[in-house]
Amino acid sequence: MMYDFVIWDFDGTLFDTYPIITRVFLQALEKRGIHESYAAINGAVRVSFGELFRYLSAYDLGEEFRLEVEAERRAAEKKLALPFKGAYGLCADIVSAGGRNVLFTHRDKTAFEMLRDFGMDTLFCDAVLDGDGFPAKPAPDAVNALISRCNADRSHAIMVGDREIDIGSGINAGIDSCLCLALDYNNTAAKYKARDFSEIRKIIFGS
Repeated sequence: MMYDFVIWDFDGTLFDTYPIITRVFLQALEKRGIHESYAAINGAVRVSFGELFRYLSAYDLGEEFRLEVEAERRAAEKKLALPFKGAYGLCADIVSAGGRNVLFTHRDKTAFEMLRDFGMDTLFCDAVLDGDGFPAKPAPDAVNALISRCNADRSHAIMVGDREIDIGSGINAGIDSCLCLALDYNNTAAKYKARDFSEIRKIIFGS
């Protein structure tokens, strides 16, 4: 096993949530007579929610819009969001082999609610979530805290995510990183690139 301490991003890495989030935002905008492209909204939210709201700031949508899309997003995710094919199996096999999974996400406690819905919550031994007081990605603080709290060997730790800010968190903490399920694999600083969970498995297990 090449990496026995795997730090996972959530949205777009473990769970296929970006299409759901994008559709919720597009529908809320259309209700207000605003027509945005799928690519623009999806591209912004894949960076972060902060980036998406900065992109939409020209429309002066206000707090009512934010609260509305938050409620609709949570409801849609609860009903529609699924883990990517192979996510459960790989996380389970890491634990079975003596490894550990942890989570570093800008999402709040809904991450564990969604993991619980699919029986995946017990496969994770620690997490840093939104609201835990750590700087946002690509800052290394949360990665360093997870490694320290779990007494993990940094040389056998890897950050896995779909965005360059995920990769940056790993690199800035001095560990290896894997860019997976990404929109763009060009110009990444990641050590590894993977297009599905079978490729992630080969990287983690070294085969």
